[in-house]
Amino acid sequence: MDQNTFDEAGFHKRTWRDLARDWVPAVASLLLALAIVQLAMVAGLNAAALFDASSDYGAPGAHPPGHFETLAAERLAAYFFAFQASIVALTLVAARLVPVLRLRILALAYPRGGLAVIALAVVGLLVGSAAIGSLIYHWDRASFMHDLRPFAQMARSDNWWMLLAAAGAGAPLAEEMLFRGLLFGGLRASPLGFFGAAGISAGFWTALHASYSIYALGLLFVIGVYFAWLRERTQSLWPSIVAHAVYNSTIVVALALAPETALQ
Repeated sequence: MDQNTFDEAGFHKRTWRDLARDWVPAVASLLLALAIVQLAMVAGLNAAALFDASSDYGAPGAHPPGHFETLAAERLAAYFFAFQASIVALTLVAARLVPVLRLRILALAYPRGGLAVIALAVVGLLVGSAAIGSLIYHWDRASFMHDLRPFAQMARSDNWWMLLAAAGAGAPLAEEMLFRGLLFGGLRASPLGFFGAAGISAGFWTALHASYSIYALGLLFVIGVYFAWLRERTQSLWPSIVAHAVYNSTIVVALALAPETALQ
């Protein structure tokens, strides 16, 4: 071994090549995550365009009562299903084929603590988000309702179950695999450590919901860090996937059952 790689005390000195190698997993996972989101968006937009071409969604003229809302729910579902399926497929391919990511980066093993940990993860998310959501509601009700109203219209349509499937199953699986699996896993393997990896992955996940109010974005960032912490403690994505699924499903069902006056 080259003597220049040792200092005077005999300790191995880290070279620029060593330092660069430390950052390879982080850079690779970040670039892959960005590429996967872009490709998934293209797939979603193409699915929505195909839906438009095969339906009267964009046709001028009056629609029967409830018809437009039903079409909007179907169109959104077409986009989400293509978007989410693409993320799952591309994330699995990336984690399997890229040599530097051949870690247990997706963490799909059974979690430490089993079902009890999953149940606690769900309760923690529901209680914490309800408390923060209540504060947002009383602080700025207009912003709170602005974030919910588009989904409320679709949740109350005839095809509400499509929104439930996309939000309650597709989104948790796709988003947790990409952001708490591929992205957090790659960042965590770098010198960033847990807090850096959790913050960056939560930030990118929050940016995916950029149309929300500043309050909702703040809540999403906190939830993203919480999901990263769950993965770190349990060495598994399943607690965050299940908690994410229950959280989204609860919102959709609540919107579907809420009286019309509550959504004004």
